[in-house]
Amino acid sequence: MGHNKSFLLYANSSEQLDRLTDKNIWPKQICSLDFSLDLPSKVSSSYSIVALGVPAQWNLTVFESDIKKQYPTIIKVERLYIKGGIPISKVRIDFSSNQEVNKIIKNKSLLLDDDNISFMIQPYSPPLRILRCFNCQQYNDHIAANCPHKDNPTCFRCGQNHPYNPKFTCYSPPTEPIPLDIFDRLLQRNPNSIFIGDFNAKHNSWSRSADNQKGRALFSWLSSSPIHSSLEIINKYIPTSTRSNATIDLIIAPSHMSSTSFSVLPSIGNDHHPVLWHPSFKISSTHHRFPIKCTRWNLLKIFLIFTATYWQSLAASMSYSAAFFLLYERFLSLCTSRLTFITFRKTVKPSLPQHIIYMIKQKRQYLKLFRQTRHPHFAVVLRDMSKMKQDQSLYCRASQNCSKNKCFLIHFRQWINEQGILPAEQSGFRPDHNMAVPLVAIIDQIWQCLSKNTAAAALFVDFRTAFNQLWFNGLWVKLTSLQRPLYLIAWLRHYLRHKKAYIDIKNTSSALFNLSKGAPHGSCIGPVLFIVYHYDILQALSTVHWKHLFADDLAILVSPSPSMSSSNMINALAN
Repeated sequence: MGHNKSFLLYANSSEQLDRLTDKNIWPKQICSLDFSLDLPSKVSSSYSIVALGVPAQWNLTVFESDIKKQYPTIIKVERLYIKGGIPISKVRIDFSSNQEVNKIIKNKSLLLDDDNISFMIQPYSPPLRILRCFNCQQYNDHIAANCPHKDNPTCFRCGQNHPYNPKFTCYSPPTEPIPLDIFDRLLQRNPNSIFIGDFNAKHNSWSRSADNQKGRALFSWLSSSPIHSSLEIINKYIPTSTRSNATIDLIIAPSHMSSTSFSVLPSIGNDHHPVLWHPSFKISSTHHRFPIKCTRWNLLKIFLIFTATYWQSLAASMSYSAAFFLLYERFLSLCTSRLTFITFRKTVKPSLPQHIIYMIKQKRQYLKLFRQTRHPHFAVVLRDMSKMKQDQSLYCRASQNCSKNKCFLIHFRQWINEQGILPAEQSGFRPDHNMAVPLVAIIDQIWQCLSKNTAAAALFVDFRTAFNQLWFNGLWVKLTSLQRPLYLIAWLRHYLRHKKAYIDIKNTSSALFNLSKGAPHGSCIGPVLFIVYHYDILQALSTVHWKHLFADDLAILVSPSPSMSSSNMINALAN
């Protein structure tokens, strides 16, 4: 280094580094020449460990002072963080002596104080930084900005050289300028970029309408340089707006991709026409299908175990350099790719419901116990489970309806909570409102009355066939008065309408008749609709101090004044 007068020394081990950093072992001269010794300004990672399980809310300054009482050679204690600056329960500890580090690693724990409070530890490994060019996919040479192969990029998926045509979408509001400076930066990275979007730019070069400022600016930009001149607007003179004859939704692509094969589809509900472009180059249509990856992880595990000895010896011989990790990364990537098979499907089979998975695990557990013990009890259980049958079509419909109901219930409860519709006294069928809390409150209120030497009257009301009395028309009136979103009312109308029933007595059935009330049994929405339907029932009891709603039940507590006589107290409670 520096005219061959300076030398940078690398240590092969932590013991050798300890010896080299000891200035007492160095001679005064080397080859009859004076020299100076500069020690590294940073602590080597071999002098560091990581303490596990240190709570993130602990004061690190206090922790450092306590730990230094046990280990005086500690230089620094630093909290580790994950992405976003969130602290974790790991602390990096730097030592000035490698002997202390080896001793702690040998004990596999770090002692905090004399009360035997200890933490598990692990050696500290600094994060590996590898230089990679995302244009030509080379390592430890250059970055993409300085890549000499900008015109011939390498695909990071297949490793082949083929044109890359990035597509960028842009919406430019009518009152804002088009971000042409961003377009320039994107074109510098890849001249084959394609720009698509609503630019709100009108010019007679592509639109049969009056020019505007944005259109003139875009036209000037397209003719300002050779790179811009190579771009061309694909969909010219075809109106894309339903409110005028203007062409404001543009496709800007390089001229060698230009193709007159495009069409404008009818409007699908908004004020723009969809534009369908058929480019001259081929685009893979596999994106219309779902890629299904299947990796043979068991085979990969066996192969890695079989080759582990070779890679460990190679890592030691290469001194765990960046070249080794680059080589090992490529090896892992190739092994995984070799044992991974990708197929494309038009549809994806959904995963099994959780209760089905639980039943399968339960049956496997009973089968395992039967094979181990040969106990007749497990044989009977397995036989009964095999006899269980269910209508598959009914199950599919029920599971689909249940999932839809749960999705709707999430939006329904969110609207209820945002509007604050339900009173605080309501519990049951309501998250974070446990029914045990009102029960404890009732008992406490009765004890308050007894402590004041007065009586307490409790009235418990149970609504008969409560869910069956949910009147549909009354529900619509209440929801409309609460200014509920129309899409929620529309969903409920579709959910509750066309409900029919019949009466069966001794195998004699009546004709079907329409239902105008009653929530579907077994539904997760019915109870929530009921408590919303009766949300204002407590307004009629405004003079009563203690009142509670338990799902579809009502509890009222009345306590007269302790100064009243017994006879007047009884009359007051009766009234």
